[in-house]
Amino acid sequence: MPTDPVCGMFVPEDSPLHVDRGGQRYYFCSKGCMEQFTSPERQVASVKRRLVLAWALAVPVISITYLTHFHFRDYVLLALSAPVQFYSGLEFYRGAYSSISSRMANMDLLVALGSTTAFAFSTAVTIFHSFLHYSGVYFDASTAIIALILTGSYVEQKAKERAQRDAEALIKSLPETAKKIVDGRVVEVPRDTLVPGDIIILARGDTVPADGEVVDGSMDVDASNITGEQEPVTLSQGDHVFSGSVVLTGGASVRLERGPADSTLMRVYEAVRRASMGRVRMQRVADIFSSVFVPVILAVAAFSFAFWFLRLGTDAYALQYAVLAAVSVLVIACPCAIGLAGPISFLIASSASYRRGILIRNPGALDRARKVTRVVFDKTGTLTEEEGTVSSYHIADGFPDALDVLYSVESLSRHPVARALCRFARSNGARVYPASSFREEPGLGARATVRGHDVFVGREGGDTVLKIDGRVAGRFSIEYRVRESAARAIQMLRERGISISMVTGDRGDRAEAVASYLGIGDVHHSAGPEEKERIVKEMQQSGEYVAFVGDGVNDAVAVSVSDVGIVIGGRDRSMAELGDIVIMNGDLRGIVEIFDIAESTLRKVRQNLAWAIVYNSILVPVAAGALVPLLGLGVYGYLPMFSALAMGMSSTSVVLNTLRLRSRIAHPRPLYKASPAH
Repeated sequence: MPTDPVCGMFVPEDSPLHVDRGGQRYYFCSKGCMEQFTSPERQVASVKRRLVLAWALAVPVISITYLTHFHFRDYVLLALSAPVQFYSGLEFYRGAYSSISSRMANMDLLVALGSTTAFAFSTAVTIFHSFLHYSGVYFDASTAIIALILTGSYVEQKAKERAQRDAEALIKSLPETAKKIVDGRVVEVPRDTLVPGDIIILARGDTVPADGEVVDGSMDVDASNITGEQEPVTLSQGDHVFSGSVVLTGGASVRLERGPADSTLMRVYEAVRRASMGRVRMQRVADIFSSVFVPVILAVAAFSFAFWFLRLGTDAYALQYAVLAAVSVLVIACPCAIGLAGPISFLIASSASYRRGILIRNPGALDRARKVTRVVFDKTGTLTEEEGTVSSYHIADGFPDALDVLYSVESLSRHPVARALCRFARSNGARVYPASSFREEPGLGARATVRGHDVFVGREGGDTVLKIDGRVAGRFSIEYRVRESAARAIQMLRERGISISMVTGDRGDRAEAVASYLGIGDVHHSAGPEEKERIVKEMQQSGEYVAFVGDGVNDAVAVSVSDVGIVIGGRDRSMAELGDIVIMNGDLRGIVEIFDIAESTLRKVRQNLAWAIVYNSILVPVAAGALVPLLGLGVYGYLPMFSALAMGMSSTSVVLNTLRLRSRIAHPRPLYKASPAH
């Protein structure tokens, strides 16, 4: 049976609520979920309006309830609470209806049940006060429940909407048209009309619209979106080229192997979108808890009503006491403590972690982080720095202005190595001279005329050389340095019993060099996005819980299929939105901190849920009438008010207990010892 991609509920295959996208059909449990999937920005705007109204009215309701007392006060509270209940709370009623339709209670049903009970009973007390004259009103409870839980819903949906918007930006990077060879002529056609087997022409500055194979020509391409490697790749006949790659120099004819809809970049896009639509795991846990809790509470409330109505028989107040008993059970079991148990722990953990450079976007990842047995690293930009640097150089005698000439030529290039050389030249005070006749040769280098001299900058023997009029004027070594925190982070992970792997799109010799330096034995090189996905899935199938650590769009699929997706640096916004956890400061030792934070946070969640269970186990029987034999039926004169007070105390205790988590995260036990010389 398919599942709703928004809420995760099971949906029958004959459901009329479905959408076809990218060759796949998605089923939905409600129109609300379908609208959230197809138009997330409209859904977020709608939730925002409901949230603003909820807090705008909830604050006055709570203030009036506890700070004032005047004639017709209850009618004023009713008027203020009604819009919150039936407009702001509409989302929960829709979810409750879907829950009933699917015969599986969820958190929405619990929220709708608790808030509606408090509102309906308070309305009855307000209008029929002469009949229910012993009871107070609980409009503050009904509005607070909706406002608090709607806040969490808005934050979650806003994050999803941003992630989906950034996923759309990936597709917008593709060209709208392509130059296709038709009957020996070059014709510009819409990208969507391309099919496997078509031959297209690519030139400098073009973005590759779909995956294919070079059949003629040669070109340097920037494939960092897909491979993650900053250095361009020289492609010639027989080489494969990925969609989304940008041609830097040269040009080629490419035979398409896939259509645009099935291209590598489109698959990365779908992975980002699927991940952004996933429901927070803690919400699923609350739903599972609710699926048992709701029927039990309903049964207890119904039993209490029936018992006291039949027990009192012909007593004039039989119906009143029966109603008060049922309402007391429903109010005292209100979902505030249960609903807050996870979100408040996540909120505090996120706030404290962010101050340490760690952004936790998906609280469900904290639960999975405790089980991780293997951490898989990308190489370039993750284990190594994002940009290359000049590690060593030599300027030949007789060329005092070599750096000026180098800067003059390389400043005209888009090549990442050229950027590294320009940064080096600038840092050494180089000046730019006018350059003419500039041209780049794929796989070789750049050539230009500077101050009347023929200048060439290109690769030779693993280094970059500068030649002026055919003579070697300078030699430069470019390297992507390993992050300072990498060795220590890997050592600390191993001390926790976690295995380490590296999966990279870079070639074998470079991958092995970094792996050897860091002592990583399991290395997979020359891996594109789909290969990374396959490797992660194979690890999972073998019983491993996998955390994947990456930094670029090329890692998107692996990040989305891993048990915990960790993004380093957050330089790529779409990746920052996709990752479960983002280490903003780039310090890889933060991965170890994540595991400690996960343990502390989940411990608090379990404590909060345990408190909610114990609280209900003790007080629900009291509300049902357990104290009547001792205190008499008069207990119901104040039991509903006691129920509301107890409900507030339960929520307060959850918050106070969770606040201790802030100190635990902000002042952890020392993680870092002095790193040994490496």
